[in-house]
Order: sequence, then structure tokens, then C-alpha cells
Amino acid sequence: MNPVLLKELRSLLRERRGFLVPMVYAAVLGAAVFLYFLSVSDAKAEALGSAIAGEVAVIQLIVVAIFAPLVGAGAIAGERERGTWLSLLASPVARWRIAAGKAGASALYVLLLLTVSLPIAALSLLYGGTDLAVLAGLYATHAVVGVTLALLGLAISTLFQRTWTAALVSVGSTLGLVVFTLAVQAARTSHGHFGEDGGPMYFNVCYSWLLFFGGDRDGGSRIRWLWHFLALASIGAASFGLVLARLRRMCD
Repeated sequence: MNPVLLKELRSLLRERRGFLVPMVYAAVLGAAVFLYFLSVSDAKAEALGSAIAGEVAVIQLIVVAIFAPLVGAGAIAGERERGTWLSLLASPVARWRIAAGKAGASALYVLLLLTVSLPIAALSLLYGGTDLAVLAGLYATHAVVGVTLALLGLAISTLFQRTWTAALVSVGSTLGLVVFTLAVQAARTSHGHFGEDGGPMYFNVCYSWLLFFGGDRDGGSRIRWLWHFLALASIGAASFGLVLARLRRMCD
């Protein structure tokens, strides 16, 4: 097993954030669903199920968009603050294994965060508001978004000495990506270049909302899901490539 990944997982189990963040997220999501039940107690079962799935889609993506880059941002900047980064670089562990271990630990924590909402999201299946394929697609989207943003935060973490600086830049970069793609799409629309394709919106982490709530209105929706996944994967791959390049440069 990758020694850096093993070290990161052990450290995660010892830190409060390892269990505190998922607990708070589960409590907030559960409270939101409970309040909705109180407000629409006379609604049909299918409408309740659809509403639960919608709440999970919105709240979970917001949580992932905030915490995933923060997890990656603290991976290397945190080592520098603790004074252990140079020791890690001087160890016999290959630089690519350091990068893979940090990336793997960040990705696993994001996936852990997603699992705590599964019992709540499963209620939508019991009420018949959605089906298993739609719910699986929703979680697959959030997993891709989360891992991508965690890798983005990890790449930014290699550029700064302080965790808070890397965290601010990582969250700001996520927000900037959302705003920038919206601005480009709006410019294309105003110039008459808007079509059925998502264009720059494929790189927008919130594009899954349009696809999820739009449903299968046409046969091209699945193609747009695929392009959205590929666009996010390209951001993640580029971010991981930057991490490798930075680590190799530190090795020289």
C-alpha cells in the first residue's frame, strides 16, 4: 500500500475534522429534509420522494464544492506549516507516490463525505420519487465533481506555504470557475452562438443541476452527461499533472 496514503488515512482518523464534518453535513441535510416534511405533510408520496432527491442534489453539491477543495488545499500546505514537508521530500518514497498518496487520501475523504447522505437519499426510492439509476447518476456526478475539486485544491496547495491561503484560493478558484463559465456562456448566447450543446458549461460544477432537474427531455441528455464528466476529468487530470510537475521540480 502507498505509505503516504496510509499515513494520511491514519492522520484523518485522529483529527476531529475526520468525523466532525460528515456529522455536521448529515445533521444539516437531515434537518432540511425533516423541515420539508413538516411543511408539506399532505403532499403525495411521489412528490415527497422527488423533493428529497432534489434537496440532496442541491445541498450535497454545495457542500462538495466547498469542502472538496479545502481538503486538497490542506494536503501539502498543512505539511509545510507543520514542518514535515521537507522530511517527506527527503524520504525514499518516489515523488509520484507522494502525489498519488495525497490525491488518493483527498479523494477518499470526499467519497466518505458522500456516503453519509445515502440513508437520506434512499428515502426518495421508498417514496417512488426517483429510481436507482437516477440516484446513482447523481452520486456519480458528485463524486466526479468532488474528486476534481480535491485535485484542484491539491494543485493549489503546492503553490502556497500557508493552509488558509491555499484554502481561500482553492474555494475562490471553484467560484471563479462557476462564474467564468457562466459569463462565457452568456456571451455566446448574446452573440447567437448558443446551441443544444453545453459548451463552456460542461466545465461548470453546477451544470449537473441543469441535467438532473431537466431529466431525459431529449435523447442528447446522456451525451451531455458524458461531456460534463469528461470536462471535469480533464480539470482533475491537469491539476494532478501540475502536482507531479511541482513535486519533480522540488526534487531537483
